[in-house]
Amino acid sequence: MRMSEASSTDESARRDRITDAQISQAKRTLWITPTLLLIFGSASLFSFAVLNNTAAGITFLTIPVLRFLGTFVSAYAIRRQSKADE
Repeated sequence: MRMSEASSTDESARRDRITDAQISQAKRTLWITPTLLLIFGSASLFSFAVLNNTAAGITFLTIPVLRFLGTFVSAYAIRRQSKADE
């Protein structure tokens, strides 16, 4: 009986840690993505307007766009994993 309770308690604690890590990651993403968008968007505008360098401007824009898309992909993967665990 004790072994059965220990495994279910350990599983519950493991799921709690996974959930806490997912919440922490979501909170970090909420401020990292807009910050990167602001920084690289400003650098892109500077490259386009002041330096007249189109390649640099496009390069600066791809970084936050890829980060933004990565946020959606990771959120989808987390949801899919949590459904599979149930």
